[in-house]
Amino acid sequence: MKTERIGYTIANILLLALALLLVLAMNSCMTYKRAVRKYAHMAKDSVEVTTTVPIVIHDTLTIPGDTVTLSVQTDTTYLYKVVEGKRAKLTFERSKGLTRLTAEAKPDTVIRVISRTKTIRQKCPPVAQFGVAAWYRVGFFVALALLVLTLLFVLFTYIFRISIARR
Repeated sequence: MKTERIGYTIANILLLALALLLVLAMNSCMTYKRAVRKYAHMAKDSVEVTTTVPIVIHDTLTIPGDTVTLSVQTDTTYLYKVVEGKRAKLTFERSKGLTRLTAEAKPDTVIRVISRTKTIRQKCPPVAQFGVAAWYRVGFFVALALLVLTLLFVLFTYIFRISIARR
């Protein structure tokens, strides 16, 4: 008799706790949904996204070629000599009383590559977050576990008549 009364009390306490948890969970969901409907623009703060973008600058400089000639009166010896380097050519020509020096600079292109990074900050508009909070899921599973335990307790105590008392 005494163990039966304790069983009733425990079952009633578990059922009351389960009912209280369900009422609180439903009430919290409704409050959350109402707040999101009313203040959707404030549901989540605006976010500032910072992105670093690599920038490569190709700078091309073209140097034009040029020719310079120098002629000087000299004696009658003959000489013709061409000296050529990577970017220049020198022609030394001596004939009949005239010495001529001709220097040519070849055209060139200088390419300079500059690599830099630029940080871009961009503000995103506020976004409302919808969905179920993580702790609601945990609460659901805890309530489900309590319900299963209560049902098992009721089944084994009252339907199958198993006593929990010491022997």
